[in-house]
Amino acid sequence: MAEPSPQKTPVIFQAGASSRGRSFAAKYGEGLFVNVLNSSLSRAITGDIRDQTEAAGRKRGDVKIYTILTAVIADSDAEAERKYREYASQEGAMALFGGFSGLDLAKFDKGSPLNTGSTNAIQTVLDLFTTLDSSRQWTPADIADHMSIGGVEPVLVGSPETVVDEIERWIDKGDLDGINLSYAVTPHDIDAFVDTVVTELQNRGRVWKDYERSPLREYLSGEGNRRLSSNHPGVCRSVAVRQTRGAVGGRYHAASRGQEIVPRPRLAAGVCWLCQRTVRIILRFRNSSIPRRPCSRPMPERLMPPNGSSAPTALTPLTNTIPASTRSATRAACSGSVVKT
Repeated sequence: MAEPSPQKTPVIFQAGASSRGRSFAAKYGEGLFVNVLNSSLSRAITGDIRDQTEAAGRKRGDVKIYTILTAVIADSDAEAERKYREYASQEGAMALFGGFSGLDLAKFDKGSPLNTGSTNAIQTVLDLFTTLDSSRQWTPADIADHMSIGGVEPVLVGSPETVVDEIERWIDKGDLDGINLSYAVTPHDIDAFVDTVVTELQNRGRVWKDYERSPLREYLSGEGNRRLSSNHPGVCRSVAVRQTRGAVGGRYHAASRGQEIVPRPRLAAGVCWLCQRTVRIILRFRNSSIPRRPCSRPMPERLMPPNGSSAPTALTPLTNTIPASTRSATRAACSGSVVKT
């Protein structure tokens, strides 16, 4: 059994930047993974998420936003470009896009913009190349070239210094809190990133050099923030449940803040005492209203069924019957009837 975490509640991450995904992250998320094609689009999406977070009664920075990036690294930019060309496969990219989006790019004109707007597969992947990026019109050839090393995320190609320059540009211009690192070849690309790029990021003060043993939430939200923030709906729900238990059981409860015991004020039913929000409380009975009846089968059941009577073995002859003629029967009935005028 795992030791209880000092966080109590796990850090809540949401993946996906669809309209529903953004709304969910703004209300409940603490971290959000997005996938955008350029830093300008990233700023637009992150701005919308932070606006929704603030509208939900939380702080704009309560949701940490990370975009996914892949890095192909070598000692020089030219060597990194050569590695990138070795990795690339446009045919594989078209197959991968088809698996993600449900669309076969081979059926579309490679030089014409892709204008299909809906799919039964991953809608966000299709939106990336059709509706979200207003800066350009993506053709099937562009998509195959972009995804040629196996993903829809942007690819940073170059020396460690070049890659770090691009990461800083994404973070600053895209209003991001960090990156979600992907790879083209594992474990080589991950090892190269750790050995070269992380070192350069540390030299520029972008990444910590020493990590203390702290819960993940403190790494994301700062020292001392081990629990959910007071404006998170999870805190309100927890308080409402405890308040309901006190009302049902007839006991008085108090909430603990550090060493101080704060009496819980009396509020109207369904109102959270911490944030004064209206919450919905659903109570269920543990016992069913219909009592369980004993099984009607005999106990124990017979392991061997009783022998029934056997079917007759003699063949029964069929009776040769000629059906009556419908026409003759009708004629006989009509001749006996009296016509009245």
